[in-house]
Amino acid sequence: ILLFDNALSGTIPPEINKNAFRNLETLDLSSNDLKGGIPETIGTFSTLADLWLSGNKLEGTIPEALSNLVSLENLDLSSNSLSGSIPPLIFHVPFLESLQLSSNNLSGVLPTDVKRAKRLRGLDLSENQFFSPLPEEIGALHELTDLVLSDNKFYGSLPASLGDLVKLEYLWVDKNSFDGTIPSGIQYSSRLTSLDCSQNKLSGSIPRELGELNYLRELFLSENNLQGTIPSTISEIPNLEQLYLSNNDLTGSIPNKIGFLQTLKQLQLHDNRLTGKIPREISEMSGLRILSLAHNELSGNIPSSFQDLTNMTFMDVSLNELTGSMPNGVCDLRNDILDVLVADCNMVECSCCSACQSHSLNHPTPVTVVSPPSAVDPNNFPTTSGLTGSYPTRPTPGDPNNYPTTEGMTGSYPTPPYSVDQNNYPTTEGMTGVFPTPPNTVVEGDDDVLKGDDDNDCGGDDDC
Repeated sequence: ILLFDNALSGTIPPEINKNAFRNLETLDLSSNDLKGGIPETIGTFSTLADLWLSGNKLEGTIPEALSNLVSLENLDLSSNSLSGSIPPLIFHVPFLESLQLSSNNLSGVLPTDVKRAKRLRGLDLSENQFFSPLPEEIGALHELTDLVLSDNKFYGSLPASLGDLVKLEYLWVDKNSFDGTIPSGIQYSSRLTSLDCSQNKLSGSIPRELGELNYLRELFLSENNLQGTIPSTISEIPNLEQLYLSNNDLTGSIPNKIGFLQTLKQLQLHDNRLTGKIPREISEMSGLRILSLAHNELSGNIPSSFQDLTNMTFMDVSLNELTGSMPNGVCDLRNDILDVLVADCNMVECSCCSACQSHSLNHPTPVTVVSPPSAVDPNNFPTTSGLTGSYPTRPTPGDPNNYPTTEGMTGSYPTPPYSVDQNNYPTTEGMTGVFPTPPNTVVEGDDDVLKGDDDNDCGGDDDC
């Protein structure tokens, strides 16, 4: 039965049972306007392999009777208003391969019974209220390729058993309260293409072993308490496209070898305590689009070789200790593709910058400040002036190539806020009018810019 996206309303009738529909294998009622609870009678279908009820307004708890669906392979209850906990017996369903429960009001713990789901390949519990440690038993899911726990209240250490998930490709645990260190055994999940541990309370150093993840394309470690230096081994990841290490407590210099990341499109290192000169090797990243080095302790001149970054649309080197002038070749890019260029104009001569910061070592402040958004109300955004057209399209989660556009906009795009300093908000010099409606949140992701772009730390075309 395929009745998805049909504007169906009302409740799911309890008459849907094995007596009414014998040998039913697929029931798809997703993307409708169904309300009420999930009837226990659905649990009577012994032949049902696919149950899709996502994108409705279903409420109540997940019926334990669903564990009687002995042929079930795919269960999708995401984007509803379900509450309560996950019935542990759900993980005893022998052929279960995909369990999608995201965007509900579920709470409680992730049961240790999860180890029983030996065939499980996809588990998405994001955007709920789960409040528990992540059990070591998660490492028993040897077929798991996607583990998405974003935007919950999980806490405690990330279990070392994550390294036992040898087929894992996506590991998103962002926007939780995980603490402790990043497990060094994570390199044994050698098929990882996307790792997001951002917006947690992780500490310690960045494991050198991350350099062994040859398939990794996205590495998001922003907004933690990570310390130490940036390991040079990260430059050995051959296909890395997005590197987010911002808003930590990283020290030392930016490794010169970072220029080996030939496929990198976004480099976010802002809001740390990095020192030394900006490596000229960054200019070897020919595909780099977004470069944010702001709010560090970098010194010296801006490399003239940055003029070779002909795909760059956003560059912020403000709130550092840089001197000299903006290279003419970089200013030439402002006339072509570089939409946002931000520097400390009282320390770096920059006639072509789209926005300036006024920097002092103890009190960095933006030249122009707008009313900050409310931390409680994500829809309360700053207002601007001179801005016309529509707000940039939200990027597609998991697709690092789908970036927003700003077609039809005039004026300078706002400088991104820095989440460490809640009073340092975007500058909107030369803009008038009302800031357009903000995009919907992603997975995130409020991540710095994208999750494949979350809280946007960039602007202009081809960025988040």
